[in-house]
Amino acid sequence: MNNISMPFLFPGEHLLSSLARWFDIQGRNDFLMTCKPYFPNINQLNPSVIWRPIYAELLSHYIDTYGVDKIINEHTLLPFYRYFLSEQDAANLNEQGYLLSGGKVQVGMQTHVKSAYHWRWCNECVQADCDQYGTTYWHACHQIPSIQRCYKHQTPLISGCKHCGFEYKHFQRHSLPPENDRCLECEHQLLPSSLALYPDSHWLDAISLALYQNPLQLSIEDLRGLMRDKLGYKELPRNLSVAQRLDVSTMQTNFEQSLNDAVFDIYFKRSRGDIFSVGQKVLNIVTFAYRDARIPPISILLMLKSLKLDDDIFKLVMDSRDES
Repeated sequence: MNNISMPFLFPGEHLLSSLARWFDIQGRNDFLMTCKPYFPNINQLNPSVIWRPIYAELLSHYIDTYGVDKIINEHTLLPFYRYFLSEQDAANLNEQGYLLSGGKVQVGMQTHVKSAYHWRWCNECVQADCDQYGTTYWHACHQIPSIQRCYKHQTPLISGCKHCGFEYKHFQRHSLPPENDRCLECEHQLLPSSLALYPDSHWLDAISLALYQNPLQLSIEDLRGLMRDKLGYKELPRNLSVAQRLDVSTMQTNFEQSLNDAVFDIYFKRSRGDIFSVGQKVLNIVTFAYRDARIPPISILLMLKSLKLDDDIFKLVMDSRDES
């Protein structure tokens, strides 16, 4: 391990944010050239992947001070994503040896999700962080793609500039959130997007935050089980009868009709027509529930909401909180 001094982690700070602040402290201009000698796996520093080699490199600097559990639970997105992982991925991320070895775990079909690759911030948090700590930083909770509002202030999160189109997808040009709510590229005011068109975005924010903050004994198979019970089939045969094909088609049609058009503008990179084209899986309720397709958490949460299983999930969260 290179003997460098990393900054202390701030409350709720994303682990990668510590590297952005370390670079800022160095006072140099080129992020990659500055960091590469100390952190070889520095490419693609976006929040879309749950664990990658750069996390292990950073973990090695902090493990003696904070311990693995605190770093994982307070400074990464693993507490949220753990419910949506395959059994093997979940087992890997429970092993300290795997974490330190630099393995990689990512979410299925995350490239379809609009906010998955963008660093996002809240202007009110930025001001509070500057007042309290003298700098801005990236909050882990703000990087959960299914959360669109700040967990503290309920204001829509910002990922870039509407005027010039600049977006924070990596740290090469700008490594930390801007301090004065002005774009560092064009100086225009940075404004959040309007989320008023989709009322269920409040539920998605709330359930995503609840899953992040409350450790549950809940797996992706449990979620599939809840959906199968609601849909009425424990399993589907590979070769469906005519009646079953009609049922399957109705399941998918009902789900598609339950989604407001704003869902696609807010959460996905593609239009409704593209998402629901022949062969798509990202919002196919049958391929997830019965064919074990790997899809993004936002898709699974939308399916649970459409099937009116939102109360069941919240009950699991609240029961877990009461037990703890």
